[in-house]
Amino acid sequence: MNAAQRKVLAAIAAAVEAIDLDGIQADLEAVQGDEQDKFDNLPESFQEGTRGEAMQEAIDAIAEAIDSIAEAKDGLSAVIDAIERASA
Repeated sequence: MNAAQRKVLAAIAAAVEAIDLDGIQADLEAVQGDEQDKFDNLPESFQEGTRGEAMQEAIDAIAEAIDSIAEAKDGLSAVIDAIERASA
């Protein structure tokens, strides 16, 4: 691999490392926590109604997004490791 290709790989690795998945995850967790608090403060009759079900679905969807962020972190780490091996 020549120096120009190594430079391109270094730029790609830097771009991948710049992705702020921790910040995104923290934002998602904050939104999820707020929504959970709202749900928890609803009277039980509302929790079991259409509104409560919609809120619970949103909370669950955010939880899935948080799990996906964790998987993405692992994937991006693998990308960086592979780039480092390629440019060694």
